[in-house]
Amino acid sequence: DAVWLHFEGATYSLDNIEVGSQLAFATPYGLGCGATPVGVRGLAGPVVGSIGSFELFDLPPTATIGLGLIGVMPSFTGFDLGPIGMSGCSLYHLQTVATSGFAVLGSTAQVLVSIPANPSLTGVRIYTQGAVLAPGENQLGVVTSNGLIWPIGLR
Repeated sequence: DAVWLHFEGATYSLDNIEVGSQLAFATPYGLGCGATPVGVRGLAGPVVGSIGSFELFDLPPTATIGLGLIGVMPSFTGFDLGPIGMSGCSLYHLQTVATSGFAVLGSTAQVLVSIPANPSLTGVRIYTQGAVLAPGENQLGVVTSNGLIWPIGLR
């Protein structure tokens, strides 16, 4: 697996060559909350015209249902949710544009995200996070995961 480049002439430069991938990738940021912090990781990347998915893991044993939050404006430091009874929890995006509900069966849950078939979305970053109803974890009984940066890819 290699790329070999050979230059001849006076300029010795590359023009219109992009090194990288059109595939979507996921980058976690922030911290989840709960007795064991809830985490999030990308599974099937968000690709134009397909279904992406991310997974919440280390869910509390009391977790029952959850909500996948999808936003377009990040808060990398997190918005403190302590004042509403969710001590130690943060919201990692400030503008939620979509949600996806799910049932919790065990310590993990998968969230599906439908990406429109619009090529102009390629490279747009979405920010995902999960919130799970988990009685007893804090005063409100809801815990959140860390955030996930997810650029939309093109097949």
